Amino acid sequence: MRVFPTTLAIAAGLALPSDAAELTVSIAGASPATGQLLVGVFDDDTTFLLAAVANAVTEVDGLGQSQLLFDLAPGTYAVAVTYDLNGNGAMDRKALGLPAEPYAFSNNARATFGPPSFARAAFALPQEGAAITITLPHTD
Repeated sequence: MRVFPTTLAIAAGLALPSDAAELTVSIAGASPATGQLLVGVFDDDTTFLLAAVANAVTEVDGLGQSQLLFDLAPGTYAVAVTYDLNGNGAMDRKALGLPAEPYAFSNNARATFGPPSFARAAFALPQEGAAITITLPHTD
């Protein structure tokens, strides 16, 4: 799992920004339980899937699950997950550019003829923090 700037701030004894809210992202359904998860957090419909405000890469545990923590300003966000089965750090594509590896979005927003809109995947992150679960499609 990647170390986030907040983790570094804590380790260095620095105070966290007072406006930080904790987002817990649980990812389930990674099967087979190999490979890595590429996770992006987005805060705007114009940059959705183009420029993440936070990224993480984590291995899948033996149960096909993973959990990540992000410290973000309260606001509206959407999360995209790619299940990188071969560990090359990118989503592989089939003919015509269709995804060859599993992917999912917050709110378990469905992709039909392209990714869902930011609005369909968006959720509120209040000052108190939030926890979301994203379930990957079955790949066996």
